[in-house]
Amino acid sequence: MWSSLDLPGQGLECVWFEDRSASGTILRADERGSPYRVSYRFTWDVGFHPTQARIEVVQESGSRALELDHGLTWRDSQGELASFEGCGDLDLWPTPLTNTLTIRRLDLAMDESREVDVLWIEAPMLRLERVRQVYTRVNEHGYRFESPASGFEAVLQCDEDGLVIVYPGLFRRER
Repeated sequence: MWSSLDLPGQGLECVWFEDRSASGTILRADERGSPYRVSYRFTWDVGFHPTQARIEVVQESGSRALELDHGLTWRDSQGELASFEGCGDLDLWPTPLTNTLTIRRLDLAMDESREVDVLWIEAPMLRLERVRQVYTRVNEHGYRFESPASGFEAVLQCDEDGLVIVYPGLFRRER
């Protein structure tokens, strides 16, 4: 479970892991203070490459869902998402779980850095964007996460399995 540090008392996430999948629920408020719920399920292969994602958002104004499949290219219910070709990772806002999957996939050595192209999914609107992110291993359990286009940077503290424990200013694992 993670709590949201940017919205104290207004954000909580619970995730369950199975073999090569995770299912979770996020309860949070949007920028207007209106509550919404995100339910997700991600699957990945043995190398932590994402293979499928199902995301549903429910809020007062209604619900919307997104299903993605990654074979050679990302696809949704409308067909191929050609503009996201080459994006090997997913990043769903607002969860640190997707950072964990990228950290596990990259398996960085100490002081090693890698840039990745990411299919970024912003809830509650489920807006999709292609972004470049940089991960650098800074110590045994710490990874600097950077999003060069926005100038965002944070050092994520992880446990021995790469699961994010602290995402400064945004999330803290509770259990």
